[in-house]
Amino acid sequence: MQKVIDAHVHILNDSLFHLKWLEGEPSLEKNSSLEDYHNAWKGQDRYEVEKIIHIETDASLEDKERENAHFISVAKDPETAVDGVAVYIDMINDNAAKVIEEKFKDEPVVKSVRYILHMPYEAPDLCLDPRFVENVKKLGKYGIKFEACLRPEDLGNCVKLAKLCPETDFILNHMGIVDATAWADDSRKDYVDAWEKNISDLAALPNLTCKVSGLSSADVNLIAPIIDYCFDAFGEDRVMYASNFPVCKANISLNDWTFAMLDISAKRGKEFQNKFFYDNAVKIYNL
Repeated sequence: MQKVIDAHVHILNDSLFHLKWLEGEPSLEKNSSLEDYHNAWKGQDRYEVEKIIHIETDASLEDKERENAHFISVAKDPETAVDGVAVYIDMINDNAAKVIEEKFKDEPVVKSVRYILHMPYEAPDLCLDPRFVENVKKLGKYGIKFEACLRPEDLGNCVKLAKLCPETDFILNHMGIVDATAWADDSRKDYVDAWEKNISDLAALPNLTCKVSGLSSADVNLIAPIIDYCFDAFGEDRVMYASNFPVCKANISLNDWTFAMLDISAKRGKEFQNKFFYDNAVKIYNL
C-alpha cells in the first residue's frame, strides 16, 4: 500500500467562514470535514493518507484572519492529520510584511502563503506589482513558500516573479490550472504548446516545484500526457501528489484521482512513487 501525503486539501466550513465562490458551484457541498476526507479514501487497499497540507479556502475578506487562526490551531493539534497550512495574506497590502513578521514567521505549521491570482477580477500582471514582488521576497526571508495559483495564460508572469524572487521557494498549484481537454482537440495546439513552454520555463528555475492536481478527469489515457510532461520537466524531486479535495469532487472522486496517479506513475518505479506521493512533500514543506 502506498503511503501518501496529500499536499492540497481544503476543509470547507461556510458556517464559520463565508465561501462566496461556492454559490456558483452547485455540485459542491458548502461544508466538508476532516472526517469526510478520511471516509473518502478508507475502504480501498491501494493507498493510505498519513498527512495533509491544508490550503486556505478563499473565505470572504472579513473572515480570512479568523480562518488563518483556525487552521493553524487545527495543524497544531496532534490528533489531526493536518501537518501544515497555507495561509492567506493580502500580498499587495503595504502592511503584508508586518503581518508576515508578527503572525507567521514563528509559526512552524505555517508552510506557505497563497494569494489566488486566477480570479477573473484580478489583473493578469498583478503578481508583478512592486508591492507584490517585495512581499514575496519577504516570504523567502523567513522560509515561507509562495503557492502560485495562476491562469494558464499568466504562467509567463510566474516565471518573471520567480526570477525576481530567487530566495523564495514557489509551489505551482494544479500544474497551472491546465485544461486537459485541449490535448484531444487539434484546433487547440497553440494552447498546448504555450502551456508546455511555460511549464518548461518554470521547471528550469531551481526555486519552483509543482503540485500534480487540478484536472477535471481521471481518464488515464486523457491525462497521462499532461502528468508525464510535468514529471519529465520538474524531475523526480520536484513534483508532489495533491488531490484538491473536496473541489475535485465537482468532476472526480478522491479515489479515482489517486488511482489514476498511481497508475500513471507506476511505470517510473517504486522509488519515484515514494518521492512523488510522500518524500518530496516532507522535504518541500519541511514536515
